[in-house]
Formats: sequence, structure tokens, C-alpha cells
Amino acid sequence: MAGGHGDRGRNTGAFETYSDDLSSDPALSAFAQKVEVIGDDTLTDMQAEGEIGLADGRKVALSHDLARRPTPDALAMKLRAKAEAVLGDGAVRISPILERLSGLSAADLGDIVRGGDDV
Repeated sequence: MAGGHGDRGRNTGAFETYSDDLSSDPALSAFAQKVEVIGDDTLTDMQAEGEIGLADGRKVALSHDLARRPTPDALAMKLRAKAEAVLGDGAVRISPILERLSGLSAADLGDIVRGGDDV
């Protein structure tokens, strides 16, 4: 989902994507019928594991842990996509921040978002 675009070109980073219209999309409803969710007490609330079955019979394992810190490049890509979705052309303001992301703490980013850093 590079750039925040998921299924059929929807911008999954934009708030307006998630509307009542989305819940009545027949293609998404059909896809949802193919998904089975099974709880796993060995995982935390921040973790997910799964398996995707392909049409040719192969299976692809996947996992994600929200508590695991992403690499600076992965974090920059996600922040850029979210900023573009929310701010549009104004997202260019975050480029200088992303260039020095690896040296910033979460508190530093919070200060920047609140307007405490002039970048």
C-alpha cells in the first residue's frame, strides 16, 4: 500500500475514505466473505499474524507488531503518505522533518506537530 493507496485506488490515508458508502461496496463485501478471523491468546493486542491463501494453493504468512519500532525509512514513508492524504499540497512542509527523522524522539515530533519547531 505504498503511498496510502489500497484497494482500487482508494486513499486509505484519507479520513473521508472511511464513509458509509465504503461499507456498502459490493467488492469489499465479497472480499470480506473470504476472510476468517481467529483469536490467538499467545498474541498481544498490538500483534497480528495471518496467512493468505493464493488461488494457486500457495500460502503467504504475514505478521505485524505495532509495538515494534519501524525503520526510519518505513516511518518516513508512512508519515509522508499520511501527510499527503491529510494536508494535500501542504505536506511538503514535513520533508525537512523526515530528512532528520532518525535523530528525533516521539516528544520532538509532538513538539513539531504542535508548532513548537519551525523546522
